[in-house]
Amino acid sequence: MLKLLGGLPQRLQRAALAPILEQNERLVQRQEEALRVNDRALEQFASALRDCAEQLSKHTEAVKSMAEASQELRDTVREINKFLRLGRDVTGTMEGSPRHAVPAE
Repeated sequence: MLKLLGGLPQRLQRAALAPILEQNERLVQRQEEALRVNDRALEQFASALRDCAEQLSKHTEAVKSMAEASQELRDTVREINKFLRLGRDVTGTMEGSPRHAVPAE
């Protein structure tokens, strides 16, 4: 088609190509608008992702703190159980019955 238009005066070339150029311009404008919409959507997605990461970080810290507290509680219970066993051994009872005879004074 360009070879055919090559022999026509420039004014006629523009007139012949005007519908194509107009359609091309509309397509370019739609593509630019689509790019702007995509850019806004990506920015919103990135913002939401940052918020999620922040929340996940907070939850991770909370879970770590709970794990540490659980370990401390476990250690405390072990110590208490140790003292209870020691107290039981000292008193000489096991499940309510004498374990060792205590000499009478």
